[in-house]
Amino acid sequence: MNNRKLFLGLWAGLLILLIFSYRNHFDNDFEFDDGHTIQNNIYIQSLKNIPKFFVDGAETFSTLPANQLYRPFVSTTIAIDYWLSTVFDKNGSGFNPVSYHFSMFVEYLFMLWLFYLLVIKVFDSALQNDWNKWLALFATAWFGIHAVNAETLNYIISRSDLLSTFFVLASFVIFIYYPKKRKYGIFLIPFVLGMFTKLTTAMFGPLLLLYYLLFEFDFSLLKSKSNISKKINIKELFFQAVIIALITIVGTIFIIDMQADTYTTGGSSRWLYLITQPFVVFHYFISFFIPYNLSADTDWSLIESVFNWRFIVGISFVVAMLFIAFKAFKEKIYRPIAFGILWFFLALAPTSTLIPFAEVLNDHRMMYPFVGLAFAVVWTLATLFYKYFDLVMNSYWLKNLIISLMAIIIIGHSFGVMNRVEVWDNGKNLWYDVTQKSPKNGRGLMNYGLQLMAEAKYKEALNYYYKAAQLMPYYSYLFTNMAIAQNALDSLPQAEVNFKKAINLAPLSYNGYYFYAIFLRDKNRNDEAVRQFLNVVDLAPQFIFARYALMEQYLNNNQLNNLNDLVKESIKMFPDDITVNYYNNWIINKNNQTQTLEKEAIISGDVKKMIELSMIYYNSGNFEKCVEICTKIIQSHSDNVIAYNNLIAALNNLGRYSESIKYGNQALKIDPENQLLKNNIAAAQKRFDLRNTSIKGMTADQIINLSLLYYNEGMYQECARVCEELVKSKPNNALAYNNICCAYNALGEWEKAIIAGEKALKIDANFQLAKNNVALAKKNLQKKTNE
Repeated sequence: MNNRKLFLGLWAGLLILLIFSYRNHFDNDFEFDDGHTIQNNIYIQSLKNIPKFFVDGAETFSTLPANQLYRPFVSTTIAIDYWLSTVFDKNGSGFNPVSYHFSMFVEYLFMLWLFYLLVIKVFDSALQNDWNKWLALFATAWFGIHAVNAETLNYIISRSDLLSTFFVLASFVIFIYYPKKRKYGIFLIPFVLGMFTKLTTAMFGPLLLLYYLLFEFDFSLLKSKSNISKKINIKELFFQAVIIALITIVGTIFIIDMQADTYTTGGSSRWLYLITQPFVVFHYFISFFIPYNLSADTDWSLIESVFNWRFIVGISFVVAMLFIAFKAFKEKIYRPIAFGILWFFLALAPTSTLIPFAEVLNDHRMMYPFVGLAFAVVWTLATLFYKYFDLVMNSYWLKNLIISLMAIIIIGHSFGVMNRVEVWDNGKNLWYDVTQKSPKNGRGLMNYGLQLMAEAKYKEALNYYYKAAQLMPYYSYLFTNMAIAQNALDSLPQAEVNFKKAINLAPLSYNGYYFYAIFLRDKNRNDEAVRQFLNVVDLAPQFIFARYALMEQYLNNNQLNNLNDLVKESIKMFPDDITVNYYNNWIINKNNQTQTLEKEAIISGDVKKMIELSMIYYNSGNFEKCVEICTKIIQSHSDNVIAYNNLIAALNNLGRYSESIKYGNQALKIDPENQLLKNNIAAAQKRFDLRNTSIKGMTADQIINLSLLYYNEGMYQECARVCEELVKSKPNNALAYNNICCAYNALGEWEKAIIAGEKALKIDANFQLAKNNVALAKKNLQKKTNE
């Protein structure tokens, strides 16, 4: 067998080994952030939304406001996979994971080919030798079958790491292999696509400049006596650097600007995060050689002092590696080592420096930096191989020992990949693995509890939730899940307490409101459920399941006007959604029936039809029309108690309480035992008395309490009025301004709400409730402006 056939045979063997190692991963479940970015994200369910991903910003990426990053190319690939899944799945499901994993695996194979093309050029730039292609193939095999990369390939939404690395490599390959085309900027196309994938792609600029300095810039000309050659060389370098820097800076600013205002990295102390990262980087480095303790969600904590041994070890490692890179930079043959080490550090810079993330480390972050580490390590071994070339080639045992060690590395990682594939097979395996490897991770304990709860093992799930609460006492999702389990075990008071606690801990997250709304709906507390579903729609307008639930509630409650408004808004956002269109068609038919009934009732004067029409007006929120038709009925049928009752209820909603009481007293003479009538009259009297309550002589606290009573009774204008009176004499009362903000939010007067809320925050900058109310007002004002 000649060398060419052997070389191609080894490539084929690597491909077969990759497919064999990952053969069972194609049906692995959606996990972790896949829920809010894929499974609950309505936008990825239509290819028509692809332009939205780029134009509308981050809200199309995730249903969770705190996770709304601008990654339109990622969403595009997911939308394509969803469509492919609907085409090829026998049930037409868009959530068959096979399509998603298959596309990622194909992308990975192409990425490995690009990796090889880059590595062989880097190796040849240091030393021309026929053995370089074999060494580059070994580097590709080591990197390609590396167990750590299984963390990225098994986790569908982490395709952002895969694709961004792919595009960086693609830009490098185009730049290196087509030098005459550089002036056209073709090599920048993958770079731009990568920026739309993940912001870590921005490090391509520094990496490319580093490559140019190490392998293409002619340092000898700096010593040349020819000023012309020197100027041309420096000018070329400067031009390349400026162009790439401009694209990187402008692109980064644009992408950050397109992120949602609600997005948060989740980290706390910038300083503590920074001093923790050297040891994290050291851990990543060690994981290249020994990928031990891989975990989907680690339990590492922040280092709290520079005197901690972990910081000392980490910073010593970083200094030592940079020193090695500096020494390697000086000699051409060692420059691939310098390039690989600096690639490792630069690729980690966006997540391991000044921006504090909630997770101190993530194993799926290693793919991008491992590109550099792989060829640095292999070239280090290559220099030893070339140094002792004759000794190796003349020793049968040494040759076979090296080949055996290479085979052990590759096969060992293959077993590691298969192990991680099995772990990622389903949620129960994954989160049990986390509880074992990261026992101090409260989120891991909670997620394993979720798997138990899915099997109706509520008591066992609660045990894990209680353990998690000791580690993460302020984690909103944990208390939501705890409440769900307690509800299933009929511990209703405890469940409600925990639902409310979850909302208080994360008032800008829709999750707590949504599950609390379902809880209230199931307990037939429909009005309260509606209020919570409305909170979800306000916070996460793209979370369509809340819209479905709210439409159902409105329909069941006969709140047809509200249903109509919600459907109109929803049909604009989701014109192709089957459920939204169902409700839209239902409303159209209902409106047609109402128009027919209006004509028949007016022409015939049939009391039954007129009563039915008054109910339709009332349920649709058209209270003025309800008053008008009921007044007509009473004029001709003065003993019709149903008409009186509908009239009083409509007048109450219009705030015309004195009229309501007057008609109520007339109706009671006809039917003094009518309980519904009595209830409506009592409500009118209560609100009449409240409206006429004088605040003269009241303390500030008493006025605040009165305003809350007004608010709870739906008397929002009165709530705002008494608080506005209060701040005239007590201008530093933040509670009063916050209540004014709440009232105007309820009335849909967003500008007034913002003014009041911001006054509350001037008085108390840490007033969280006021912050939430202002954020809600601004969001709704923006929505109104966009319409």
